[in-house]
Amino acid sequence: MTVFLRWTLRVLTTLLLFMAFFALAIWIADPAVLRNLLYGLNMSDVSRIQNIQPQESVPSTERNDIALGESNMFAASGIAAAESYAAETGSVALLIYQAGALRYEKYWSKHSQHTRTNPNSAHKIVLSLLVGAAIKDGYIHSVDNSAARYLPEWTQDERKKIKIRDLLKMASGLEIPKFGRWTSLQLTLGSDISRTAWD
Repeated sequence: MTVFLRWTLRVLTTLLLFMAFFALAIWIADPAVLRNLLYGLNMSDVSRIQNIQPQESVPSTERNDIALGESNMFAASGIAAAESYAAETGSVALLIYQAGALRYEKYWSKHSQHTRTNPNSAHKIVLSLLVGAAIKDGYIHSVDNSAARYLPEWTQDERKKIKIRDLLKMASGLEIPKFGRWTSLQLTLGSDISRTAWD
């Protein structure tokens, strides 16, 4: 065996051992991170949520009181353009809700109104709507309230200065874990994001 082949074999063996050690370290720290790295999150497939943990079922009943309205108030060309854009971008559903009524609803592929999907960053919009509803219902007085009023663990440090408005605008000043570091991996792929998210 030539010197070159011997050194190549040593380098490859060292790399394989390092990768195995690294994978083992991740597995010991949090098995969910390694599992999700290998089999889990696929941002382009919003239906692939079975490996995302933790998951929590929220007790609810199916809504049958959503007002339905006619879609003829929209130009057919506008709906066709929206459908075309949704199909091109891999959307799984297109719903148009306007003036207090659901006016148009279409699903692609195997999806329906009962399909559970990963909302990715769409949850930010839903959260903003829910905060608006909480203000209307009197649970939250104002977006200018301190977030610590609702998160008592924030009252003991600098986070007490953060307002709900800051959180909704993603301008809280909280450090964002740098991509590729352990904290960011745990936050996006881990089994329990609570400590990472709140520290």
